Amino acid sequence: MNVDHLEEAGLSVEKAFADVDQLVDYARKLSKYDNRGDLIRAGLSFQESNDPMYFISYIADQGGKFWDNDKQVFTFQTPEAKAALQFFYDLFFTHKVDSTGMPNSLDALVQGLASMAFMWPEFLPFVQIAYPEMNFRFIMKPGFVKGKEPLFSHSDTWNFVMPSYVKDEKKTATVKFLRFLASEEGQLLFLEQNPGLPIPRNLLDHEFFKTGRGAYLEPVIAAMREGFYRY
Repeated sequence: MNVDHLEEAGLSVEKAFADVDQLVDYARKLSKYDNRGDLIRAGLSFQESNDPMYFISYIADQGGKFWDNDKQVFTFQTPEAKAALQFFYDLFFTHKVDSTGMPNSLDALVQGLASMAFMWPEFLPFVQIAYPEMNFRFIMKPGFVKGKEPLFSHSDTWNFVMPSYVKDEKKTATVKFLRFLASEEGQLLFLEQNPGLPIPRNLLDHEFFKTGRGAYLEPVIAAMREGFYRY
């Protein structure tokens, strides 16, 4: 979210939204329209390439499933999926805090055409480097069900991969390099340049996530520790 826009609207900068109602209330107050009623600044953008992850998280928040184990396919023909999809539909066509005529979330944020957006958490350190003049902060998304913590659900993650064509001495060197990348030293080198959630979960206890560049993820990590996270 754009801190300047929140302050302009008299809205406080929260660590996490209490519920979906508060999120939508913020989005409405941050949206701007021209004289014809057309949206010229989105209060809450939902046009980013990882948007399906928020959709499946909100299905899981309700206790629903997005994967059919018997058929081994994704399934969205459920009441929970329909409720989650209705929420995102309403952002565009009921609350009118976003529009398909607006740029994608990243472009809208950095052009000042969106005040908030569902974004990958690494967007924050990225934008601090690419657009240092802009004032962005992170607020954790609310749970879909009032009174419940948000569940973070992801169908995949960053992985260390060695292609099958890597052979002989190159394979030995590749394995050695991958082991370094998976080590605390290797992970911290990566995280300093691209702060985000680390692959080894024991690193969540590191000072990097308490007082370092990863401290902004504290509310997400707290929810993860309570068991509200799964791949």
